[in-house]
Amino acid sequence: MTDIKTLILPYSRHFLEWLHQHHVSLALTTYQTNRLCLIGVQPNGQIFTPVWEFDRPMGLYATTERFYLATRYQIWRFENILENGELLQEKYDRVYVPRVAYTTGDVDVHDLIADPQGNIIFANTEYSCLATLHPQHSFTPLWTPQFISKLAPEDRCHLNGLAAVNGVPRYVTAISRSDVASGWRHRRQDGGVVIDIQTNEIIASGLSMPHSPRWYQNKLWLINSGTGDFGYIENGEFVAITFCPGYGRGLAFVGDFAVVGLSKPRDYHFSGLLIGERLAQKEAEARCGILIINLNTGDIVEWLDMDSEATELYDVAIFPQVRCPMALGFKSGNIAKLVTIGSPATTQKKVISFSLWGNDPIYNIGAIKNAELALKIYSGWICRFYVDETVPKETLEHLGGWSHVEIIPMQTPSQNCTGSFWRFLAVNDPDVEITIIRDTDSRLNQREKAAVDQWLTSPFPFHIMRDHPWHRSKIMGGMWGFKGNFEIQTAINNYVKTHAESLTKGIDQQFLNDVIYPLAQYQSLVHDEFYGGKLFPLPRQKTEYVGQIFREDETTISELDEILEQHLRKVENPQLKAAKAEFERGQDLKKQGKIEAAIACFQNAIAADPNYIPAHNNLGTLFQNQKHLDQAITCYQNALKINPNSTLTLTNLGSIYIIEGQLNRAEELLNRALELNPELVPALYNLGLLYKQQAKLDEAIQLFQTAAKHQRDYADAYFELGQIWEMKSQFILAKLAYERVQKLNPNAQHLLSHIGFVKLNLCDWENYDNFVQDLINSTTQYIEEDEKGFTLAPFQLNALPIPPELSLAVAQKHAIGIEKSIAKKKPQFIYSQKTDKLRVGYVSPDFYSHAVGRLIYQIFENHNRDEFEIFGYNLLNVNDEVTEMIKNGCDQFRDISQLPAVDAAVQINADGIDILIDLAGYTGYSKPQIFAYQPAPIQASFLGYPNTMGANFIQYLLTDEWVVPANLAKNYSESIIYLPHQFICSPMEISNQQFIRAEFGLPEDGFVFVCCNRHFKITPDLFAVWMRILQQVEGSVLWLSEPTTEEVINNLHKKAAASGIAPERLIFVPKIPHPEYLARLQLADLALDTWIYSGGSTTVAALWAGVPVLTKPGLTNASRMGASICASGGLPEMIANSVEEYEQKAVDWATHPQELQQLRQRLKARDAALFNVSGFVSHLEEAFRQMGNR
Repeated sequence: MTDIKTLILPYSRHFLEWLHQHHVSLALTTYQTNRLCLIGVQPNGQIFTPVWEFDRPMGLYATTERFYLATRYQIWRFENILENGELLQEKYDRVYVPRVAYTTGDVDVHDLIADPQGNIIFANTEYSCLATLHPQHSFTPLWTPQFISKLAPEDRCHLNGLAAVNGVPRYVTAISRSDVASGWRHRRQDGGVVIDIQTNEIIASGLSMPHSPRWYQNKLWLINSGTGDFGYIENGEFVAITFCPGYGRGLAFVGDFAVVGLSKPRDYHFSGLLIGERLAQKEAEARCGILIINLNTGDIVEWLDMDSEATELYDVAIFPQVRCPMALGFKSGNIAKLVTIGSPATTQKKVISFSLWGNDPIYNIGAIKNAELALKIYSGWICRFYVDETVPKETLEHLGGWSHVEIIPMQTPSQNCTGSFWRFLAVNDPDVEITIIRDTDSRLNQREKAAVDQWLTSPFPFHIMRDHPWHRSKIMGGMWGFKGNFEIQTAINNYVKTHAESLTKGIDQQFLNDVIYPLAQYQSLVHDEFYGGKLFPLPRQKTEYVGQIFREDETTISELDEILEQHLRKVENPQLKAAKAEFERGQDLKKQGKIEAAIACFQNAIAADPNYIPAHNNLGTLFQNQKHLDQAITCYQNALKINPNSTLTLTNLGSIYIIEGQLNRAEELLNRALELNPELVPALYNLGLLYKQQAKLDEAIQLFQTAAKHQRDYADAYFELGQIWEMKSQFILAKLAYERVQKLNPNAQHLLSHIGFVKLNLCDWENYDNFVQDLINSTTQYIEEDEKGFTLAPFQLNALPIPPELSLAVAQKHAIGIEKSIAKKKPQFIYSQKTDKLRVGYVSPDFYSHAVGRLIYQIFENHNRDEFEIFGYNLLNVNDEVTEMIKNGCDQFRDISQLPAVDAAVQINADGIDILIDLAGYTGYSKPQIFAYQPAPIQASFLGYPNTMGANFIQYLLTDEWVVPANLAKNYSESIIYLPHQFICSPMEISNQQFIRAEFGLPEDGFVFVCCNRHFKITPDLFAVWMRILQQVEGSVLWLSEPTTEEVINNLHKKAAASGIAPERLIFVPKIPHPEYLARLQLADLALDTWIYSGGSTTVAALWAGVPVLTKPGLTNASRMGASICASGGLPEMIANSVEEYEQKAVDWATHPQELQQLRQRLKARDAALFNVSGFVSHLEEAFRQMGNR
């Protein structure tokens, strides 16, 4: 083809690879330049970006074989003219030709779809309605919002977006609810709505210019264009997952990815819209192009820019299974040159597809028998046999004698097993409407036909059947079907090529599970009464089952039949009836809380019928709940002996192995359960817990989300999602997850601390004082209720003004829970006799470039080897330069991250540790269970956790009199060992890079206050004092670390403005590597510490960088760390004893720069105790001697 205009567009490094991997190409419209652009990948691996001119192209709707395009006055339908597998000019795998134009007039068509019957339905923006085409007139209105009083060409609400569910229109977006001409223009900021057209309900409001709603993976996604956010609607709220640097319009999906279109503003600024402010804050320019966004993480993974060619896009669409598309425009010579001749019209076929090769009678006789059965069972269907030259002539002649049989010759494969793929090729055939894939060694029957008929009336394109306990695959090779066509040949070729070393029997089924099932997973009707699915509509005859294997003499495989018969025989079994009766009694007793009586009933049920699996499972569950884990394991193992594929049993046993820390065994069992039933919610949940423990957070998120999708009221799954989003600093998502739990369980008052901690991270202080009092009251109530279990996270309470005695009670209850959980498995350790050297073990998940790791890495090498032998026990398998320095400083360094807690304790005891130091407490990835086993005679908490652990298994706390003065020691369960100072500063690398203030928006001459503490440490009363300080120091600014979400910035800006401070005086600076962070920190004049939870490592880092820190101690460990650091850092004058003194000192230092400079000079010497590592270690060793001698 000639005279094709293409664009030269920049794109991300792996953009083309992404297109290739997902076997898609793209289309986009830009009405500003009147262009339609396709984006594909040529066979040579180069991008292909042809463009054509149309009059104001807008909405797009695409499938593999056609697409629809809305223009100023018309809607065009383009049809592909190539056969499947055909390439034009050895390059284009689809060529779309304009076939029909529907003239609508100027109704301003925005989004459009084609429903399952081929009707075009579109957002008629000018007339504020949803419409379809009319054979005589411009359109037929189908639906109008209830707030629109009249059908008039006035664009009243700017109804623009349309989302279909299963091909049927369901949701629309509008910019406002205005009922006057162009009234929407005055409500762009927050007037946007989403409407359910079936119920006429507004399901979301307060949006800012919403566009492109799409239903995908059971969620309603859209672009909140006025704020720059992409996300979804849940419970009436918009949940943003990604900020997009531009005005978003156009949205499509493939796999776990969204394709989002971006535009630049029409007038080069977003007047009155938040997106403009957000871009300015980020010092970013709006972009025109497309983004590829990972739906699980919200990350932008790929991009393509249109900046050089256009400034505005309207829509994007995906061509599935198309690599390099071409189209014909109206100003192209190709429209005259391209002439093709089609085959005579044929009626689309319904095909039963088989593979056949070789002379084995089982398969040859089976082929003939199935052809006979098809005449009776599948009247009107074609039996298609893909055969090669090895099939006996007699078989071919017999089959060829029937008019309903098609024989497709194939080349004899180099390896026979690949012939099993042939039958799948019917899916590729455009003349085939319905394909069902079958095995020649099984027999067609009425049971399967009834299931197929049920599928044909369903909206699902795929059909999957499993009908025997051994049908364990996600898709059985000869028991599935598909409506329509898709490109499967290329996928097969690629799969065979990449699996050349493993081409054995069953490779076709492996291909189905690996390649086809991800496509079919949410688009299938599944008939399966063993592993989860719809019951077959017809009962089976005796031991008949779909997919039953037959020999050439028409006998079946007795072993397989007996397995099925065992399942079926139980229905008639008198022992089973007796077992069921006992079981049901046990269930009732369990509900009444009569556990011992329930246990007896389940044991009676097993005695009546040892093969009754539910009794084994329930007995195991009761034992598991009572912490009798060995007995529970025995129950589950007995159940698996009866049925190795009992998914519930596999899940239960896996959950115990998680408790015991046997994660590899647990993972194997849970994956096996999910292979048998991919939608089994308990297995999804438990595997999520396992991955969370292993820090595989993205995998865990996916599992918990899938569990919640299949069980919408699964509060535990939402709770775990909340915890992981917290760990990933995705606090908006965490808040939504916790609020979902609260909605499902309004009495779950333990959520208050989680929600409070998340809101602190978002600097959301609404009703802060009332919230704190509610938390104190509910916590007190839970402490007083002995047997209800306690799930408050002790760490989170450190950030809230909780009375110290209540914090101690929470820790004690948490510790008791840990002790109870390990009591049944607790070994009786014998402690080694003391040697000439004390063996000291340090346990931490933070032996890397973590705040703790950076502070302590030099401690280990400075220990006196004449008296001490040092062991390091790593709880998290992360390795970097800090890890290496700690390793080199230890006599022994062990990675125990994958060991169960009990095995880790056994290892520590075997190492003969005399003193075991906990550097993590109740922080993330800690394992207090190890200490609960008491593997060492002396165990102490030090540095990593800013509070008491409230645990009998932690005997000592190493601290100083600043952090825990004598009058506060009563709030600690540990015996206090006082060091001269608690904190130590190992040398920190400072980059030589020279930064200037202007790079970060800091004023050249103004005074710069800084606080690099995490945002959850900022409280409303503290922030109010900061604002008063800024008011008193003219030209000053407050530098804060850049948050992970815009909501923090918005909240703090609002609070600043309410205090009379211009929001631009808050400067948010992004995270950079630590050496550069320290160099940049030197641009600040004075650091301001937080109060309730003061800075630890951030305060030490500031002093190392030469920046003085102003702090105010409170009544808790967490609130007094800053004072300890300033005292040991040689700056006692930086400790304020009241709010008033804190404010006064900040203003005084800011207005007396010479005196402040003297402090900076003092810090430069680094001769204070804080910086003397060897001296600190000497004091630490004296503390060890004290503990060892007690």
